[in-house]
Order: sequence, then C-alpha cells, then structure tokens
Amino acid sequence: MARTSLTRAQTHDPRQLVTKTTEHDARLDSLMINESTGFATRTGAGAVPITHRNCKIVTTGAEALTIAAGALDQEIILTMVTDGGDGTLTGTFNPALTSIVFNDIRDWVYLKMDATGWVVVANGGCTIT
Repeated sequence: MARTSLTRAQTHDPRQLVTKTTEHDARLDSLMINESTGFATRTGAGAVPITHRNCKIVTTGAEALTIAAGALDQEIILTMVTDGGDGTLTGTFNPALTSIVFNDIRDWVYLKMDATGWVVVANGGCTIT
C-alpha cells in the first residue's frame, strides 16, 4: 500500500493538513541522504539533540520529548525509526502550536527555526496540534 504524505494547506497553517498523493518516503529519503552532517538519535523521553540536521526518534513507550530553541534559520528533520509508543514533542513553535506527535515508524517532520520559534516546513504523518 502506498503511503500518503501530509502537507500544509494554502493558509500556511500546519494544523490544517491536506492529503496529497505524493511519495513522502522518497522525499524524506532525499532530504536525509543528501545531508552530510550525519544523524543524532533520541531514545526514550527527553531532549531531542539539535546538533545534527537529522535526528532519529526511538520510543520505548509513550514518550515526552522536548526541543530547545535553535539558531536562526537552523533546520532539523526528525524521523521516528522505532515505534514503542507515541512520541510527543513540545517546544517553542511558530505559529503557536502546542505539540507534534510521532505515531508510527517513518512519521517525520521538517522544522526550521525563525526569530520566534520552530516552524513546520513539511510533515509526513505526524499529528500537529
């Protein structure tokens, strides 16, 4: 079964998602493969490392995850690689989002830091509130 990807609607509000029939796995792979800074991994609850552009999320149960503020224009791609339960990410987001939930393996979100917080640039499968 082909996976569908989710993207922001024309309002640029990441909470208003529409389903597109694109192959988000291929897009995610191209974003990750072309990155030379390597990967970081967050296993279990705690702070997501922002020292690398790509971070693998490994949950061992229902996990509370946090993300610190980054440098202006910093980008990070977070991808769930092991699903032991939902991973709920909180931090300073713009616009005023409260959380990003990784529900399944290969759920991913692409974030970019602006002057007021992390902005969702693209999303594949995560629940954003």
